Amino acid sequence: MPRQDLLLALSLSALTLLSRWPYRARMLYNWDAVQFALALKEYDVAKHQPHPPGYILYVGLGRLLNSFLHDPTLSYVVLAMLASAAATLVVYLAREWFLLGWMLPPVLVYTFVHFGQAGYVLTFLPALVILLTRALLTTLEEAAARRLARPEWRWGLVAAVVGVLIFANGAFFVSARPLPRDFDAPRQGLVGRLRDNAHEWLWSRTAAALREHEAVLGAYVNTIRAFYPLEETVVLTELGNPRSYPWLRHAMFYLPEYPIYELRVGEVPRGYYAPQSGATMRLTPGERITLPPRVKRLVWFVDHWDPATQRPRGLEEIALPYGRWLYALPVGRRPVEYAGYTFLKAKEPRRTARARS
Repeated sequence: MPRQDLLLALSLSALTLLSRWPYRARMLYNWDAVQFALALKEYDVAKHQPHPPGYILYVGLGRLLNSFLHDPTLSYVVLAMLASAAATLVVYLAREWFLLGWMLPPVLVYTFVHFGQAGYVLTFLPALVILLTRALLTTLEEAAARRLARPEWRWGLVAAVVGVLIFANGAFFVSARPLPRDFDAPRQGLVGRLRDNAHEWLWSRTAAALREHEAVLGAYVNTIRAFYPLEETVVLTELGNPRSYPWLRHAMFYLPEYPIYELRVGEVPRGYYAPQSGATMRLTPGERITLPPRVKRLVWFVDHWDPATQRPRGLEEIALPYGRWLYALPVGRRPVEYAGYTFLKAKEPRRTARARS
């Protein structure tokens, strides 16, 4: 192997690592990411930690890194960065022309359509650049051998290709601002779906959107911890609320000591999931939920209240950054009715009640 090729491959792998480090995630981004993080502590596919088929090798490598880093998010981020750097090295050193010539046009289309967008650019862009680089080098070397081009031209063309890709994708990822999403606006038909997809797969994957997401998540977690004592609070998340992300997994990871319930709301059949008492991800059917006896309030971990759901009397609203809200409802002796559910406090044992009196 020419020393020049090896040095270039190693340099591009190092560039992959350097380009990803400033934009690494510091908090778990989505539902699946939290499930993998939960698997580092308790691997249980029945609880979707992680989801089937289990990805045992990936989780095993994550556990190995976490034993040194003691940070689940950083462990998986470093694993992804190392995998990207290794992929860059391997792709560059794959010299077989038939692989490049036969695989290149499918790879390019798939990459541009699906992965050449904001959040994925620093993962897949290096491999795309290397594929184009190797293909151009091979083609130009053959052309130069036939005196159709000069060998020294190849580096200029390679630099041009790399520059265009980095400018078109990397610059957008770094500089673009997240597109605000109006939860109240109707999203119907093809245009609505395209706008939602643009928000989900493009504008929400920029560097600014990543930091905004982390700020929102931090605001929820820090506010709940600061204002609502553990023994007096139950955290509620919702699945089916059209104006909120389903925050159950994030609540499980960042607020593991709090009692948590995920409610099914909207048009789906009623049921709830309590992760602390659930052996699997199965819902508990029914509409009656018994709360711990010392609970004094319910706190909703949702982005916005569903306007189709009536607000209980006494509901408190706390404004959070980036247009999010936290909702709290005092709980007394009387049952609390909400969205078809009935919340009842369990009776305290007599000994505990006498001790308090």
